[in-house]
Amino acid sequence: MDPQQAVIDEPNLTGKELRPSSTKPCRWACSKPGCPGRWEATPDQRSRRGGTGKRCPVCHPPRKSRPRP
Repeated sequence: MDPQQAVIDEPNLTGKELRPSSTKPCRWACSKPGCPGRWEATPDQRSRRGGTGKRCPVCHPPRKSRPRP
């Protein structure tokens, strides 16, 4: 079992075993050596076109919105 891609409601599956369009929530761990990043997302959220999917919150922190004038 790969602890980096655990399916939350089905512990016998990993994120690799699901289709990219799956909506089953998974726990993910960053694959970069030494990065402590962990987050929850569905494979669908992670594989969105244009890089808009959920990624490691440590390596790719959310952008801050600009204040409106």
